[in-house]
Amino acid sequence: MLPVGLCPPYNIASGCGVRSSSFQRLPRTSYRSYENGSTPLLLYPHNAHSEPRAVKTIMALKQFPGTFVPDNSEGEHGYEAFLDFEMSWVLRVCANQEEARLRPNLYHQCRMILNKLTRIGIDKCVDEVKVWKQWKYIDILAEIKVKDEGLHVLVLEDKAYTEMTPKQKEEYPKEVFEYYKEKSGIEYHFCVISFLDPDYDSAKYVEFKNGIEKTPFGPGKKCNWEVFSTLDLPDWKVNNYTESDLFNEFWFAKW
Repeated sequence: MLPVGLCPPYNIASGCGVRSSSFQRLPRTSYRSYENGSTPLLLYPHNAHSEPRAVKTIMALKQFPGTFVPDNSEGEHGYEAFLDFEMSWVLRVCANQEEARLRPNLYHQCRMILNKLTRIGIDKCVDEVKVWKQWKYIDILAEIKVKDEGLHVLVLEDKAYTEMTPKQKEEYPKEVFEYYKEKSGIEYHFCVISFLDPDYDSAKYVEFKNGIEKTPFGPGKKCNWEVFSTLDLPDWKVNNYTESDLFNEFWFAKW
């Protein structure tokens, strides 16, 4: 019988990184409900050959202030530039089968983020991801090749606490459509990632979101900007941290 709170995507008996088909999941709920200190524990192996160790859930981690990003800088602290590198890495992990084998929790979270941005199902095989930062001043431009499907093109703008300018909203899509005009069968995704908290900054977040998500544009009028908070993107239903401290600190810690 497993201890209370155990939620292993690992085969605990063998210590191997094999996803269980019957692992338990937390219900989707605000991490604030855990702030009273009543947080379940789970077992999590820190490498494939060691004994499991007790750690807190990702919901519990959200209580603790992160230390990697914040410093004494004024303004947006370079968050947007950091998110550029983070998202480039997250997207590229989605096509890395070695990561899927060695770090399945990390791979799962990266695929969930990709799914929310593009609706590319986590059951689909992502053959290749190419990423360019600051192409034509666009934060992230990514080409995603999915097996038995056409090419997906993802355009990302990262906003810490700033607004999108009319040039970004209107001219960036034109640059992308012009670049790919000789290619057919492309599915486009235009997304904005904000650091605003939809709960704490609800009014500001709604205003920000409504100011960006406009009438559809592009080929067949099938494109539009979509806004996501960084809190929207990870899979909070899974108890486990990932195998990457960098991912955990950025997406799960409070800062």
